Amino acid sequence: MGWHDAGDLSIYSASLNTALFWLLEAYSDFRPADDATNIPESGNGVPDLLDEAKWGLEWLLSVQDPSGGFRNVTCQEQYGAYGTNTPNSVPPYKPGEVGTLATARAVGNLAYASTIFRAYDPGFADRCLQAAARGYGHLKQHWSENSDGPTCPAYRADGNAELGRHARMFAAAGMLLAAGESRFRDDFEESFVDLQYDPSYHHLNGFAAQLYLRAPAGNPARKRELRDRLRALAASSRGDGEKHPFGWATRYHWGSIGAAFTRSGSYNVKACLDDPFANAADCNQALANVHYALGRNLLQLCYVSGLPGTTRSRSWAFHHWLAALRARPHDFPGMVAGGPNPAPDPNDGSKPDGWPLPVWGYWGDPAFPRDGSTPLDGRYTDNDSWSTNEVSVDWQGAALYSLYFAQWAARRR
Repeated sequence: MGWHDAGDLSIYSASLNTALFWLLEAYSDFRPADDATNIPESGNGVPDLLDEAKWGLEWLLSVQDPSGGFRNVTCQEQYGAYGTNTPNSVPPYKPGEVGTLATARAVGNLAYASTIFRAYDPGFADRCLQAAARGYGHLKQHWSENSDGPTCPAYRADGNAELGRHARMFAAAGMLLAAGESRFRDDFEESFVDLQYDPSYHHLNGFAAQLYLRAPAGNPARKRELRDRLRALAASSRGDGEKHPFGWATRYHWGSIGAAFTRSGSYNVKACLDDPFANAADCNQALANVHYALGRNLLQLCYVSGLPGTTRSRSWAFHHWLAALRARPHDFPGMVAGGPNPAPDPNDGSKPDGWPLPVWGYWGDPAFPRDGSTPLDGRYTDNDSWSTNEVSVDWQGAALYSLYFAQWAARRR
C-alpha cells in the first residue's frame, strides 16, 4: 500500500499525519529496535519503525510552501475503470493548497519527530524542527483562519472553527514538547477544546493531549485535568467492551477496526502503561480489541491479511493499484481491513459485467448475501467493498501501535 491514503493513489495530509502520529507514539511508548524487517532501509542502524516514519515526514517536508505553510494533498483526481489504474498510468498528480489545518497537522508531527530523531539523525531532527517553526510562524499569521483547500476534498474541513482549534492545539503541543517555550503553552490554552471525541484526522485535540502530557514545560494543573479526562474515557471504553459479546470497544462507521484501535490506544493502553496492575482492566480491554481484529469475532475472521497460522483471514481489498496488478495473492501481508459498517453506502454495489474486471461491492455479491437483518458485526464483505474492505494508512498506524502494545504485554507474562 505504501503511503497512499487508501484504495486510491493520492496522499492526504489528514490520513498521513494520523498514521505518523501513531508511528511516533509506538516508538515513544515501546522503543522497538528491530532493524531487520526487510524494508530497503533495514540494517542502517536506525529502527525500521523510524525509517518508515521518516518516509512520511519527508513527504511533509516536500509539501511545505515558501510561506511556511503546508499543502493538504498530493492528489490524483481522475481514474480510469477499476483495474486499469497504476501510479504511472494515471494523469499527472496535482498539488493541493496551503491551508491552516494541513499546516497545523504538519507542525505537530514534525516537532514531535524532532525530539525522537535527535538520537539517531540530529541533522534530520533539525530539519524537522526548523520546518515546524516556519510552519508555526505561518499559522500565527493566519491564527483565526480554518482553511483547507478544495483539491481532492475527501477529508476537507474548510471553515470549521472547532476543528481549527483542535489543529492549533496539536501544533502548539508539539512545539511545546520540542522547544519548551511558554508561548506555546499559552497558545495551547487559547485553543483548548475539551476531549469529547475520540482522536481522528479531524479531531486532533486527543492527539494534542498526548503530546502535552509528554512536554516537560506543560502546566501541571492542565496535565492533571487531561489525565482525569483520559481516565474517564478509558472507563467508557471498558464499559462498551463489557457490553459486547467479544469485548470489542469500537465506533461503528467506516474503519471500525481502526476506530477500536484508536479508542483503546488513546485511553486504555495509556492507563495500562501507567500502572499495569492497578489498571489491569484497561490492559485487558486493549488486548480484547487486538483479539477481535485477529479473529475472536462473529465471523471468526482475521481482519489482517497474510498472517502465518490463520485459518481464515482477510484476502481481498478495494485498492486501485492491486486490482490493476492482478496481484496473487491479492493482498500482501499486514493489510488491515476497514471492518463492519452499520450502514454501507448504497453506491457500494456490484458490477459483475465491469470491464476489465467485475467489481463486487457490499451489495449484490452472491458470495456475501446481505439484507437489513444482517447482524451488525456481520456487515463486512471480503471483496471490493470500499465501505467495509478498503485500506487506509490512517488505521494501519493505529493498528500497529496496538500490536506493539500486545507484544509488550505478551513479554510481561
